[in-house]
Amino acid sequence: MNLKVKNALISISNKENLNSLLKTFKKYHINIISSGGTYAAIKKLGYQCTELSKYTGFKEMLDGRVKTLHPKIHAGILHDRQNKKHKSEMFKQNFPAIDLIVVNFYPFQKIVSSTKNPKQIIENIDIGGPTMVRAAAKNFKNVTIITSKDDYQNLIKEINKNKGKTSIEFRELMSSKAFGLTAYYDSMIAKLITTAQTREEAINKMKRALDEFIVEGIKTTIPFHKKLMNNPEFINGNYTTKFMETF
Repeated sequence: MNLKVKNALISISNKENLNSLLKTFKKYHINIISSGGTYAAIKKLGYQCTELSKYTGFKEMLDGRVKTLHPKIHAGILHDRQNKKHKSEMFKQNFPAIDLIVVNFYPFQKIVSSTKNPKQIIENIDIGGPTMVRAAAKNFKNVTIITSKDDYQNLIKEINKNKGKTSIEFRELMSSKAFGLTAYYDSMIAKLITTAQTREEAINKMKRALDEFIVEGIKTTIPFHKKLMNNPEFINGNYTTKFMETF
C-alpha cells in the first residue's frame, strides 16, 4: 500500500546531499521537524522547519542526552494507522503521525579512532537516533526510514514516482537496511566495551601473577618477564583472553 508522506523528522550528523532531499520535500508539501545542527542547516538552506523542542513543547535536557526521546515523537512513529484504538489515542493527545524518519548516527567509529578519552567516547554513543530508527523500522507498514545519504536519491525517486507517497516494498527494504545498521552499530559498541573490560581484567591478572612470582624470588620472576615481553600479543597491546591463557 502506498502511503502519503506528510511529516518528516530529520536528525543527521552528515549533512551531505541534504539540499536535494529538501527540494523534494518542499515540492510535495512535506512538513519537516528537526533539532540542533540539522535544524540550523535546514534553515540556512532556506527551507521551513519546525524545531523539535517547539514541536514537543519540551526542551532538551541532560546536555542533549534527552531530546528526541519523547512520547509525541515515538507515538507519532509507532502507532498503527489502521488500528482504531491507536488512532483514538493519538487524537486525544493531539499527536500527529510522523511518516518519514531520516537519521544517521553520531560518527562513533571515527571518534573511537581519534581519541582515547572514555568520557568523549561514551558521549558519542547515539541513543535517540537508533531508538527512532528501530521504531520506524518496526512500523515499516506505516513509516519510511532512511539511514544513509546513499539512499536519498532512491527516496527522491520513490516519492516522485508515487506523487508524494512511498510503497510498502520500498518501506520494507529500508526497514531491513535500518535493522542491519543498528545491529552493526551496537556490535561496534559492544566490542569496544568488551575490549576495555578484557584489557582491565588482563592487567589485574598480570599484577596478581607478578605478586605471586615475586614472593618466590628473583629467579622465578625473570622467566615470567621474558615470556611476557616476548609475547607478540602483549607487544601489540592485544590483551585478549587467548593471550592471558598463555600464562
